Amino acid sequence: MGRWGGRLYKTDRARDFDHEQDRNIRRRQIYETIDRQGFQWVVVLVAGVGFFLDGYTLFASNIALPMIAYAFWTEEVSSLNLTYINIATLTGTLLGQLAFGFLADKNGRKKMYGIELVLLIGSTLGVVMCSTGTHGSMSVLAWLIWWRTLVGIGVGGDYPLSAVITSEFAPAKHRAKMLATVFFMQPLGQVSGNVVSLIVVVASKRQGDADLVRTVDIMWRWVVGIGVVPGVVALVFRLAIPETPRFLIDIEDNPIKAEFDANNLWGDSSISSELADGTRRDTIHISTTSDANRSNDEDIATSSVTEWGCMDDPPTTLNSNWTLSKADIVQYFWHEGNWRTLAGTSLTWLLLDFGFYGIGLSNPHFLAKTWGSLNISGPTPPWKTDNSPDANIYDMFLNTSVHALIILNIGSVVGGLLMIFFANRLNRVSLQKYGFLALAALFIGLGTMFITVYKEGPVAIALYVLGQLIFNFGPNGTTYIIPAEVFPTRYRGTCHGISAAAGKLGSILVQLFSAYYKFGSSTPGNAQTRRYGIILIVFSIAMILGAVVTHFWVPNVQVKVDGKPRKILGGNTKTLTLEVLGKGRSGPRSFPVAMRQRPPKTLLILFSICLYYASVGVYRLYLSPIAKFPGPRLAALTYWYEIYHNVARRGQFIFEVAKMHEKYGPIVRITPHELHIKDKDYYDEVYPGSQKPTDKDPAAAGAFGRLEGFYESKTPIDLRVAFSALTIDVISKYSYGESYNTLGKPDMDPDNYGNILSTGELTHLLKHFPWIVTIAKLLPHWVAIEVQDKEKGYKKKNDSPTIFHELVNSDLPAEEKSITRLTDEGMTLIGAGTATTAHVLSTTSYHILSNPHILQRLQKELQEAVPESSHITKTPLPELEHLPYLTAIIKEGLRISHGFVTRAPRIAPNRGLQFQDWTIPPGTSVSMTASILHTDPAVFPEPQNFRPERWLQESKPKSPANASLEKYLIPFGRGSRNCLGMNLAYAEIYMTFASVFRRFELELYETTSKDVDVVHDFVSGMPRLDTKGIRVVVVGKRD
Repeated sequence: MGRWGGRLYKTDRARDFDHEQDRNIRRRQIYETIDRQGFQWVVVLVAGVGFFLDGYTLFASNIALPMIAYAFWTEEVSSLNLTYINIATLTGTLLGQLAFGFLADKNGRKKMYGIELVLLIGSTLGVVMCSTGTHGSMSVLAWLIWWRTLVGIGVGGDYPLSAVITSEFAPAKHRAKMLATVFFMQPLGQVSGNVVSLIVVVASKRQGDADLVRTVDIMWRWVVGIGVVPGVVALVFRLAIPETPRFLIDIEDNPIKAEFDANNLWGDSSISSELADGTRRDTIHISTTSDANRSNDEDIATSSVTEWGCMDDPPTTLNSNWTLSKADIVQYFWHEGNWRTLAGTSLTWLLLDFGFYGIGLSNPHFLAKTWGSLNISGPTPPWKTDNSPDANIYDMFLNTSVHALIILNIGSVVGGLLMIFFANRLNRVSLQKYGFLALAALFIGLGTMFITVYKEGPVAIALYVLGQLIFNFGPNGTTYIIPAEVFPTRYRGTCHGISAAAGKLGSILVQLFSAYYKFGSSTPGNAQTRRYGIILIVFSIAMILGAVVTHFWVPNVQVKVDGKPRKILGGNTKTLTLEVLGKGRSGPRSFPVAMRQRPPKTLLILFSICLYYASVGVYRLYLSPIAKFPGPRLAALTYWYEIYHNVARRGQFIFEVAKMHEKYGPIVRITPHELHIKDKDYYDEVYPGSQKPTDKDPAAAGAFGRLEGFYESKTPIDLRVAFSALTIDVISKYSYGESYNTLGKPDMDPDNYGNILSTGELTHLLKHFPWIVTIAKLLPHWVAIEVQDKEKGYKKKNDSPTIFHELVNSDLPAEEKSITRLTDEGMTLIGAGTATTAHVLSTTSYHILSNPHILQRLQKELQEAVPESSHITKTPLPELEHLPYLTAIIKEGLRISHGFVTRAPRIAPNRGLQFQDWTIPPGTSVSMTASILHTDPAVFPEPQNFRPERWLQESKPKSPANASLEKYLIPFGRGSRNCLGMNLAYAEIYMTFASVFRRFELELYETTSKDVDVVHDFVSGMPRLDTKGIRVVVVGKRD
């Protein structure tokens, strides 16, 4: 810069521009003033110091996180806590890149510059002050995740802001070098992080081993906290830097202010010769020589025209600020094809970060293994690289820093310096493309070496250093530089932010994949080395794809100098101005679509939504009152886990819950707000009587059923349809006063049965999306009509009152007796009185018929109790209930068919529950499941076998806890909110089994256990979906 001191950032002087009326000439004057300048060291310093802090903050954590693991999770082998912190930082970075890139285009670069640094400084101090509180009153992991997320937002905001500001202040001939110099601050920050950690460890080592945890806790706070110092220095300059001239001209349409700022910045008040003599030289002369070998992007950049000038722009007038519009977005990105450029810059950054950061270079175990000093015998904490008895924690941290300095920093620093030197001399797009290919070849070479000779040590170190060099003297630098060049001023910040965010998305994805597939190198031996070699070869594919995307979708930012031959890396090139590059793929034919409307809020809304859900996620995982309970993290994070298993996989969540108990223990967190307990003796606590009331969870719902058999038909009968027809007739009689005589229909109306089962399946969907009203279309349409037609009749006195007589004539409020409310009750009763009872009847019938000794014993008991088969329908129910073997069969049938298999969540609103050592907070949704308890081998040995005899052995000492098995039979629920139709269901089951098996001989027809075994939770249990039913043939009658 020409003038340091008082005039550097002055922007408020007035000047008379009345002599020049052509505003486009003023624009060109500003552009030419910028391009006449030399290398802008002050701009680079202001942007670079902040980027230095970004690099220090991101990469110092590679040293600090193992220290944190030692301080808070000393013996914990898993590195998941560190993975969560890394993912939080990367997610914050992604959000910051998107948000600040957009806001820089919307509000201006100056207004946003410095805000991200204030956020970064404040959140870094927040990280330093994280603790567990008094006696573990706080979760240090939750606080670290929160503050590191904010750190990431600050770091992410600096990516587009520093790049765009540097690019827009830079002369064309120095633009790439200035951007490369700013980006070089990142490896310098990484080096500084390692050096600071070395100094801190050496200084702390003098304190000895008296209290290692306290010492290490202090160490990581110093390593992280020192990074604030350069940030404070940079903040002073950032808050004073003026708005970029290009933003003032192109967006705010204020060339007067822009020219003042340019003259104040560079002290250049001379008027160009074309202004002096009244001519206009706002054209760029480029070669139109035909070249069959040049790329399509270069053709677009140079076009077939020989001149381009500002006369192609729409005229500007005073105060005609350009405003963002949907029409311009569609025009520029879609119609003019520039979406390919954005996709190219984004995908290349994503593929680079996914492939390169996926190999986990900064992991202490990886560094030690590459160095050849890893000395562990099995899974160890992430900070430990030496298992020997005399190993010293200080030496481990020192070695990690030294290894990082050599393996990571030497190559990155040399590569960064080469990038600065050659940035303007080589074609940057070609450098990126061939850099990707070189990295792919390096990965393949390393992977092959690991797979074949299992070799690590000096050769591997040299190759990794070379990889860091290629990485920084190539794609790592160019993916940062190119997005700051190829987009117009109005989209430059947003597009650079999107491109950078895509890179961070790649880093997040590879962190998740690394945690899931355990990419780390913590296991000694050749098998792990070979596996790591395979991973390297897989990641080489990402590098190859990066080269392909670069070749086809990233446009050239340089053109050949006339008459000079083209070289493989594009030597002898000239950098195009931002004004030419901003025209995009349409070249001089591109122009902004100006519309006088407010900018769309889409990105801001998207950012707000992402921030909201990120906050919800942090709360659910770490701050929720039930965050401490074990269970899958994904299930605790989102209800989509349950939706996937219950909706996409069709009723499989309850089986996943059973697997959770096998993995996590008797109590697990299965959704963000629900706990599930597996304990045979705890059921009465969750489902107590009226003395300990609990509220039914409003998300729970049910649908049940029943059927009856045919008498004389010799054709196969589906017992599910027959028993459902019976139960529908019974419940309609009790509900509406008359039966619908479904049994009297020739086919017993199987559609009713199918619709009710479909409703059960839909229950899972409606639980999460209650606004879906299509469930009414799947229920029998006569339910609502019947209620409406009979509603007046229910108000009359009746000798045989029904359920609805009692409801309509009750003292309930009027709104509880509306047609809508009564219709809802009708739907519930029809479902509740049908599917489950029918399921119990049909499933139990299968087991009776498939076990001849059970059938014979039942028939014998019934015949002794009712000698005349024709009298069975007249036998009083109490007599049937006293038949021991029939009762045992019914109990075993209820157990093995479960009644309803879905969860029945309950909430104790005013009291906490105590389960073993766990205290469940009041208001927590807690559930248990009959199907899990009914198949618990600790209660019911051989639970998959149908054994009625187990119910005849209750008095024997081997029974559970020497108590009755009745306690553990819960097909109808228990407590104050159990099934109201339980007695009706028992009556139906007793009378149906007595009638069918006393009067008829049945045989199974093409039916196996696969047609019975419950594999779907549709509220009631369902077998495989392709079953043809439980089919039987009536082969005779019994006397």
